[in-house]
Amino acid sequence: MPCRRWLVMAFVMYFAVFTCLYQAGTLSVLAEEISADEEIRKLLNKGLTIYEIDQELDRLTAKEEELTIEIQDVTQRISEQEVIVAAKREQAGKVLRTYYKGNRQHLWLLILKADNFYDALRTYYYLSLIYKYERKILREHAEVYQELKRLLTRLEEDRQELRSVKAEYLAQRERLIALQEQLDQELAARDDADAIKQQIEALTKVWEEEGLPIFRHYFRELATIITKLPEELIRGNKISLKGGRFVLSITDEELTEFFRRHNPEDFENFTFSFANDDFTAYGSKDSTAISISGYYEVQEEDNVILFHLTSLIYNSFELPDTTIRDLSEQFNLNFYPDYLDMPFKIQAKEVLIEDGTMSISFVLRR
Repeated sequence: MPCRRWLVMAFVMYFAVFTCLYQAGTLSVLAEEISADEEIRKLLNKGLTIYEIDQELDRLTAKEEELTIEIQDVTQRISEQEVIVAAKREQAGKVLRTYYKGNRQHLWLLILKADNFYDALRTYYYLSLIYKYERKILREHAEVYQELKRLLTRLEEDRQELRSVKAEYLAQRERLIALQEQLDQELAARDDADAIKQQIEALTKVWEEEGLPIFRHYFRELATIITKLPEELIRGNKISLKGGRFVLSITDEELTEFFRRHNPEDFENFTFSFANDDFTAYGSKDSTAISISGYYEVQEEDNVILFHLTSLIYNSFELPDTTIRDLSEQFNLNFYPDYLDMPFKIQAKEVLIEDGTMSISFVLRR
């Protein structure tokens, strides 16, 4: 019996140890698969970033071509304007010389030498015509000169912008080359490189045909609906007086309800969140998950509450800064206090985003 009992105990211990080892092995395999999936996701994300930077290079190239044509056009107009200015300058010079020599003052004395009142009126009439004509010449000279200065300023601005575009192009091109080399090296070390390349191509194709249009659609809807928010907050008595300032406040739950009410079809599955100076809208449409994050900042000089886009996520893939900049330039999510329907003008002073609440403070504008 003792021997039999020891055999049973040995079997139980063996089974327990085997079970633990088996589970540990299974968990290890799962962890490796998760790790491998994360590696693949990073590779795909890098491929998407490369694609978007390449698109940015195309946009910069188009912008460079537009500026080049603009500079050529302005340069031609400057040349034509310089001819006009030279002609007007000569005319104006003659007029100014007559005034400098005092000739015009002597002409007005002819009125006193008139034989009768009728001749005096006629002399005054003709002298007035001369005076108006000369003033017209001086005014036209000033106008064409100002137009020339405006064109020269515009030319310098275009040239400066072109230099910036070229510098940005070179920087993005170097970034693209470095990322491509890095991706190529990482793929070269993998046995499934061809499969991952196919996945990258599929991802960029779906992004271009479905993902980007969805982002543009939502940005368009956000830009349209958010302009109605300040007026609705005012009508809903969401404005209070604190510390000598007017304060408009809204919770993220109220903002979510606001968007769903104005566009239930698009925003039914979307949620808005305020946390740590961060404004985020996230949700899904047609099996596409998107997230848009940023923050608001007051620009007192222009009395504008600017929205700075900081993050875009598409189906767990983080989009690069080039995409963020492109969509920021296309769509306006700013607030303009000057356009509020209020009996007095207000000046924005501060935007405060805390957990669950966004508050915008104003003062009376002088």
